[in-house]
Amino acid sequence: MQADQEQPSAATAVAEKRRRWPLIVVLIVVVVAVGGAIAWRELGGKLKSTEPYRMALAQVQAAPEVIAQLGQPIRDVEILPSGSLYGDKANLMFRIAGPKGRASVRVEARRIGGAWGLSLVEVTTTDQKRISVNTATGPGGEGDAPAWKPGSATQPDSAPANTPLPPTPGPELQLELPDPPPVK
Repeated sequence: MQADQEQPSAATAVAEKRRRWPLIVVLIVVVVAVGGAIAWRELGGKLKSTEPYRMALAQVQAAPEVIAQLGQPIRDVEILPSGSLYGDKANLMFRIAGPKGRASVRVEARRIGGAWGLSLVEVTTTDQKRISVNTATGPGGEGDAPAWKPGSATQPDSAPANTPLPPTPGPELQLELPDPPPVK
């Protein structure tokens, strides 16, 4: 009699385990999906939503040299861009593609006075050709710094170009040096 009671309970336990495994699988899938979404957001998705990234992508998509090399339309093909955004500085890298080929983009940006500005946008094609995108052609506004031109005057626009800067006195240094030891 006791054997008859044990068999139905063992069969019931097996049936319960069979009913639970789909629930466990669904739970595992949900946990992995949520974890993946959080990791994507923290690792790279966050960089895609930043202003320096959007500005750089717009600059690259409008640059005639890049269009000539890759064709149009130019699109971002990177799922997770790499780089960092720390305080007022951003260094990003991502990949782009067009009908004629692919390239990688390196970006350096800075935030001054609350507004982001691109200091470097460099595109490197698969055949290692480097294209420097002109960052001065981007959207500007009041208060933007003028483009730096090598060899031009380093004085501000408000000062006349030929006016010498007033001399600044240097610090007075008085150093006492020890006598060298006698040579034997």
